Amino acid sequence: AIGILSDHVKLDEAIEHIEYLKDVHGAKEEACLQLGFKHLSEGFIAANRDDAIREFNQAEKEFEASISYGEGRIDARQFYNCVKILNNFISGADGQVEEATRLLQETNFEYLMLINNEEVGDRQILGCKSLESFQWMLFASRLADLNNSLKEDLWMNATRTIEQELFFIYSVSRSIFKRDETKGISQVLRPLICDYLSENDYQLRSVNKWLNEVNVSDRDQSWHHLQKDVLYISTKKKDKELKDTVIHSVLKGNPSHDEINNMFIASAAVFSQQLDSPAVGVIKENLYKFITYHDVDWDYLKHREAQNLFFFALEKIIVFTRLRKNIPADSNNRSKYLYKDYELLTGTTTKEENLQDDLYSNLSLSLVSPNLNYESRKHTGGRVDIKVSFRSVNTVIELKKIDLYYPDEKIIEKYAPQASTYQVCDANFCFLGVLDNFDSNGKQTDLRDCISFHKWSPTNNSTPYTIVLFRIQGKRVSPSTLSK
Repeated sequence: AIGILSDHVKLDEAIEHIEYLKDVHGAKEEACLQLGFKHLSEGFIAANRDDAIREFNQAEKEFEASISYGEGRIDARQFYNCVKILNNFISGADGQVEEATRLLQETNFEYLMLINNEEVGDRQILGCKSLESFQWMLFASRLADLNNSLKEDLWMNATRTIEQELFFIYSVSRSIFKRDETKGISQVLRPLICDYLSENDYQLRSVNKWLNEVNVSDRDQSWHHLQKDVLYISTKKKDKELKDTVIHSVLKGNPSHDEINNMFIASAAVFSQQLDSPAVGVIKENLYKFITYHDVDWDYLKHREAQNLFFFALEKIIVFTRLRKNIPADSNNRSKYLYKDYELLTGTTTKEENLQDDLYSNLSLSLVSPNLNYESRKHTGGRVDIKVSFRSVNTVIELKKIDLYYPDEKIIEKYAPQASTYQVCDANFCFLGVLDNFDSNGKQTDLRDCISFHKWSPTNNSTPYTIVLFRIQGKRVSPSTLSK
């Protein structure tokens, strides 16, 4: 019998005889089984990935042929299902992996019943030791589990998934099959695992965190290989992100209109649903014109994290402004400060803090608490109304109340120095919100005119800032009141 672990034996002459036995009645199933073992062995010592895959595919065919000649061959069915899981994982055939896993579980039960039979004793089962069969059972089962886990966005128990599935499969060539890690199955499985990690930031961060927390004594050769692969993937992703996010304004001029559209679409699914609104479309067009007119290396065009923060926060500001224009006077107490009779009914004066509390509560619905800070202190030597963060990037939302009529330019001139000063150590953009409490006889300003983009350059400062100005109108009345 050839067995799986016979790669150190010269088998040329034996293979010729086994090929001959494939045509002999009563010996076909055993001959195909042994040839399947032979191809597995060749796959383990293959010098390159393509050769290994070819050998594993051929092994699957031989095991399948052995089953067709002798349906009672539990060992052939077991190895057929094991190798089928491997080959389907390689090819990405998820549905077939699940089916092969189900069949393997059934075969494993039959096989365990067979080897536990006292009559079997200590003999070798059909050309391979029982231990080797258990190794393949364990390998295929863990590989099937890993196949499912790599499709998940979040691992409920990341440590268990990494240790019992991902790292187990990553190091299986050495730890289970005692083979060269530079050949055969490692050349096939490790690149596939790395491909999955490169496509899922959460999984990549989880593996990297696990690598850093592993005890020093557990950091074997496979650990070092995985650490090197993770470092390579992380570096490659950062380089790609940098290249992807250096917009054409840096490389070859201003960004196209389509590129600005893509930034909005990518920022959040919610904003993409608002793109059909003509008013929101005009706001986007104004941003495009602003960027085109001011040929500046804005941080939100050059850096991915700054871009994500800017467009996500802008989207939330647009949604908030739009909601406050649509909300009726009697809908909830928090927004009643926007109506003309608020001071008369409550006996209190409308304050900037009304807008601050309202906006913060609204943003809290879509931002986790570490990304949002109310009246953050010691920020560039002051206290900001609302601070919004994303990883290493911070920006502020400075809020004011005006009771007189101020055009946008007057508001920027009066309040931009304070808002921009908060950003001298962060990204060169910020948001300036105004509770416009000027009495315009209850009439509302169009949404298109409530959000504008301004370039502000402080005195003696060569770095310009983008100030996003948004107006929340007060002293409102219901539309029906205007016709009386």
